[in-house]
Amino acid sequence: MNVVTGPGQGRHVFLSAVAWLSLSIAVAAFATVGCNQNAPPAKVPGDETPALPAITVDDAGFASAVHRLLREGERTAERSALLAGVVRLQMTHAAAQFAAGDDVRGTRSVVGALYLLRVGESRPDMFDATSVRALTGAIERFSARSDEERALALMLMQLQLRPPTSVEHQQLRGHIAALRRWAKETRTGGDLQRLAADKRSAVGRTLLEPNEESLAIATRAVHKWI
Repeated sequence: MNVVTGPGQGRHVFLSAVAWLSLSIAVAAFATVGCNQNAPPAKVPGDETPALPAITVDDAGFASAVHRLLREGERTAERSALLAGVVRLQMTHAAAQFAAGDDVRGTRSVVGALYLLRVGESRPDMFDATSVRALTGAIERFSARSDEERALALMLMQLQLRPPTSVEHQQLRGHIAALRRWAKETRTGGDLQRLAADKRSAVGRTLLEPNEESLAIATRAVHKWI
């Protein structure tokens, strides 16, 4: 069956496919680390090669850039620079979609961008003020759906983007503390059910915030649940 889509729909279908493919890769990587706790830590781009500035990616080159990232998985300074440009553009897309009132596509765009990241691949120049607005939109949507694990993951990411002395930073810290209390107090059922809920929360956070800390927390949660 042939599916005909307009320009906007085509990009949406493409990004949905990318998100699912990236999710599969992330889950596979998570399972590998969870089974082999003695594996060496992932190398951060720039450890052995000079860091390069983010590559500017436009809409015309977006699809090919994402395809290259998925095809070429080796950690290099060039890949890191391209990844930074792709994530930054996709967060710009997300912010525009939220501004237009399309919360569903905006949230999917945020998730699709973050699913491209692996542990150790995040870098400051991926995110700017526009990214903060996109994250805020996704946080609000996840919170409205009681999806606390993904809301928390994005709030923790956003916390790092706010100046530590800013009012927004302090307010966000309060929201995070309140969300954690709420999640703990609303865990119901027996021990196994609570462990399963903790596991889902930790894994959900890792997929959106892939770093050593979140991965370690998720690994412990999975081991307890098993």
